[in-house]
Amino acid sequence: MKLLGRFATAVALVAPILSLSAQTKSSAADNAASAVLTKAAKAVTSVKSLAFSYSAKPVQGGFSVGAVAGGEGEAESVNRLVFRGSIQQTPALAMPFVLVGCGDTQFIDMGDGKFTPMPSNLNIGKLFIASENSFVADLLKGLESPTKPVVKDLDKLKTNYIKAKLPKSVMAYLPGAVAETAADVELWIGEKDNLVRKIVITGILFNGDVANTARTISLTRYNEKIVAKVAGGTLPCKDTSASK
Repeated sequence: MKLLGRFATAVALVAPILSLSAQTKSSAADNAASAVLTKAAKAVTSVKSLAFSYSAKPVQGGFSVGAVAGGEGEAESVNRLVFRGSIQQTPALAMPFVLVGCGDTQFIDMGDGKFTPMPSNLNIGKLFIASENSFVADLLKGLESPTKPVVKDLDKLKTNYIKAKLPKSVMAYLPGAVAETAADVELWIGEKDNLVRKIVITGILFNGDVANTARTISLTRYNEKIVAKVAGGTLPCKDTSASK
């Protein structure tokens, strides 16, 4: 009985120490992640142009935002952006489209070579660049429970890899989002330049999504001389000063 009593006393003494140690490690991880995310959020505001690619698997068929299966594009500036993608109408049929952002006006070509204005006042360029309130900036500032950064190679580039939770309040920035719960996020952030290179969001963001729908966004060619192009060579933007 004395032995058991001593053991219980030892456990009682050690438990607070172990708890404090766990809290210290957790705090250190939070601080390390916060430092990387803060630098990345600041770096976003210096971005003037970039190229990007997008993919989503699995997605349901239809014409909703959630049915966009993938694509790639360029942002010449925050006011001139082209996205060439495909909408998964059915499991076996995908329809190509071209989306052009001209400031607060969007145009879409559904494969017939004609651009039709879309009923939206969203500047889609601000999803990525040139704004402290862009989706990427909001994502970096709004992440919850980030893990300690781990250095990983991404296309021969050293990056800080972080996993976190994305609350639905941040996802609400995305047009058409219907998220009711937090999604899982993985981030690859340049170790030297603090620029976000890759984002993977897993969870239900749009109608038709399933729990394991994963959306991957890759961002490249930061601040390079980029010319957003469409077939025929002329963007439907009326304001030619929008690229400035």
